[in-house]
Amino acid sequence: MNELMKYLLLLLPVLFLSCSENKTQKMAGVAPKIPVEVLVLEPSTLTDLYKTSGVLQANEEVDLHPETSGRIVSISFSEGQTVKSGDLLVKLNDADLQAQLAKNKIQEKLAREDEARKKELLAKKMISQEEYDKSASAFESLNADQNLLKAQIAKTEIRAPFTGKIGVRLVSPGSFLSTASIVATLVDIDPLKVEFAVPERLSSVVKSGTPVSLTLNSTGEQLTAKVFATDSRVDPVNRSLTVKALVTGAGSSWIPGSLVSVSIGLSRLTDALLVPSNAIVPDLTGQLIYTVINGKVKPVPVQTGVRTETQVQITSGLSVGDSVIISGLMQIRKGSSVVARPVKPADGK
Repeated sequence: MNELMKYLLLLLPVLFLSCSENKTQKMAGVAPKIPVEVLVLEPSTLTDLYKTSGVLQANEEVDLHPETSGRIVSISFSEGQTVKSGDLLVKLNDADLQAQLAKNKIQEKLAREDEARKKELLAKKMISQEEYDKSASAFESLNADQNLLKAQIAKTEIRAPFTGKIGVRLVSPGSFLSTASIVATLVDIDPLKVEFAVPERLSSVVKSGTPVSLTLNSTGEQLTAKVFATDSRVDPVNRSLTVKALVTGAGSSWIPGSLVSVSIGLSRLTDALLVPSNAIVPDLTGQLIYTVINGKVKPVPVQTGVRTETQVQITSGLSVGDSVIISGLMQIRKGSSVVARPVKPADGK
């Protein structure tokens, strides 16, 4: 309590002098000085960003279909499993084809032996060329039939066309499939791709190798990607250019189909003059900024450039070292007397 009393006793003279000064100013017809915060302009680094939305895509994605109709006899994968290129996933019934192949192999063996004998006899001139040609033709025909049967048997197998992750299974053992049936979806998500569009005016700026920043809308996670492809033409309807970028190092929350925010750095300035957005006052002739010169308010017409979420670039009207008023703007006018308190850009004012 003693400490509090001491503090109050020390504070009273200050309050008394302040009140006396304001009273003296009012009695003399002088308006009291208005406290304001000012930002002393310094050169800053500014990156001009273009922002848009994009959609994540798998590096490769395919719906698995059979090449022929048939009944499923076995399924060799689990939902959510990662499979390698060439792995057998589904086997259809091929009993009839296997029987035909077995029969063909017997016939092909006999035809091969017959062709070999006829070849020896032809060399000894014991048969005519025509007889040998018939034997050779029969052997080649059976061999071709065997290759055809093997190709048809291969169509009863669904194999992974690339290494990736299988999604939800849409069929069961014993299901009869047609060529339109979908077994599951296989995706390769390492790396991912992101597709977005930019205006026609940026078609010469955004090109292969251009870095872009991505923010996953669902979690706020951020990654950097690189443009690897742009469309060969501008969309005639909305005058935009489709762009694709490659995403590496993505975590499990980065899933194909998710929405992302895309930021592209268009230019970088190292000597930009930046002021908070709220420091700019609309005027009939344009835009104004209130500055402080010798304790007095002076409005200055300005031209603006690049805008960010919180700041605006001033391209003309102000110089390095100018004191820009960033608070109390509703209380001041041209010529007002103010008490300026400098703040730093780091304060976020």
